[in-house]
Amino acid sequence: MSLHLRDLAVGYRKRTILTGLNATAERGELTVLLGPNGVGKSTLLRTLAGLQPALGGAMHLDGADLDELSHTDRARRMAVVLTDRVSPGLLTARELVGFGRHPHTGFTGALTSHDHSIVDWAIDAVAGTHLAGRDVSELSDGERQRVLTARALAQEPGLLLLDEPSAFLDAPSRVALTGLLRTLASERDLAIVVSTHELELALRVADAVWLLDHEGVLHTGPPEQLALDGVISATFDTDELRFDLTAGTFVLRCATTRTCRVLGTDAAVLGRALSRTGWASSTSGTADAEIRQTANGYLGLADGKSTDLPDVAAVVSWARKQPVPVVRRADPADVATALARASAFSPYFAVDDIPGRTLGSIYADRDALTEAVRRTGLRLGVTEARVAASTWQFGLAARLWSIALGTVAAGDVVADLDRLCYRLDDDATIRLSLPEPGGWTAPDLTPLLTRIVIDEHLRPLHEGLRKVVPVAEGLLWGNAAAALHGALRLAPTELGKQLLATPELANALSPQGIRRSCCLFYRTPTSGTCGDCPLDGATVVTMKESTA
Repeated sequence: MSLHLRDLAVGYRKRTILTGLNATAERGELTVLLGPNGVGKSTLLRTLAGLQPALGGAMHLDGADLDELSHTDRARRMAVVLTDRVSPGLLTARELVGFGRHPHTGFTGALTSHDHSIVDWAIDAVAGTHLAGRDVSELSDGERQRVLTARALAQEPGLLLLDEPSAFLDAPSRVALTGLLRTLASERDLAIVVSTHELELALRVADAVWLLDHEGVLHTGPPEQLALDGVISATFDTDELRFDLTAGTFVLRCATTRTCRVLGTDAAVLGRALSRTGWASSTSGTADAEIRQTANGYLGLADGKSTDLPDVAAVVSWARKQPVPVVRRADPADVATALARASAFSPYFAVDDIPGRTLGSIYADRDALTEAVRRTGLRLGVTEARVAASTWQFGLAARLWSIALGTVAAGDVVADLDRLCYRLDDDATIRLSLPEPGGWTAPDLTPLLTRIVIDEHLRPLHEGLRKVVPVAEGLLWGNAAAALHGALRLAPTELGKQLLATPELANALSPQGIRRSCCLFYRTPTSGTCGDCPLDGATVVTMKESTA
């Protein structure tokens, strides 16, 4: 059983609005009529309901020509719920639903026990039993719409027509009514045709769509097919909104070309929020910024900086404040490749993916720094804390520079050095890891590396270490410069020369590249001298003897 339209023309006596309409609404399915305002949706429904004559073509319901049916027979086969508000007077909800039985009653209009049972069934079908005894005038718009739908069901129709049934409803009531219609179509084997402006909701629940485009052409089929065919986009896209085929929703058109890679289970939600701030979201490739979901909210990464963001509101505020980036987020695949290639240079260039404590957190942790120095002293066999502190700091600086320069040399990217994690072995060796490989790319990476390595790692490391051990700041910067110089031997890059020219590192070396301070390495029992050492062998021996 179904409704068939064949070459139907609708309109008014002096003006035809739609012509050549061919469509089918099947029993057991919810068919949604969509289209722009003024295209003729209501005119089509009023014609199907018999409220105005067709201007051509044919309409058949279960094989019968609707134009040849009497008003009573049509009312027994078809029920209509229009947009117009109803003034029910002093009727109760049950009495209003009872009017739906009139096409089936005799001349007197009296309801039989069978009619009453149908009324009860109709009220129950719309989950309105609790409303039955209440005056209709006291009902909310959503409750009244349920009662009017029950009145239509009481007619026991094969076809139910509804014109904008959610026009006066709030959002929860619209969702509830749409779900009710979907259930009724399936469970009661009804052919339901509903006109609505709730486009996204309709596309999610409809079995079939009748879509009238701007030219009055009727397109029919499953909502997914119309989406794939581009009919939905062609009909409803605007300069501000476009239909997203993957999400099945309308999204804002971005006014800029800035992209933000969004990672995590909340990616779709965050993508919609970001679109309102002018960002286009993606899940892969190079991007201007990145949002990562964390255990405590989100992490925003943009222009070489990371920011903890507790909730979506903070994400939106952060996105709005971001300038056009100089440094962009690199493709994670490119970063992973660069890290793998860099690890072949030397073990100092390698990181693993085992989670640990964030490296930056150790710099303000006196206990952690003290323990690192103690273990280093035990490994070296020295009792002087300055020697252990200098040696441990030199090793960490060498690791930082190696990882930084390694990924630059191997892939023109800088790994997320500010996201490095560490684990401290028994001998104080630091194991560095990057559980979630990511990084940055830019035409000039010098400012980024200067800020991350020098300002965010080495400077706070030196400050924290000097609070634990009385070691000269110049010695520590000398170590950092020497460590950079050593990393450049294995991963040469023009970037290294620029880094060595920064004030902190340039002051640590002579114009000939010789460090101005000693690293204290000669004070260990088995030490030698580094390539920058200005001391000759005799002096070294004398210094060792003086500390014996």
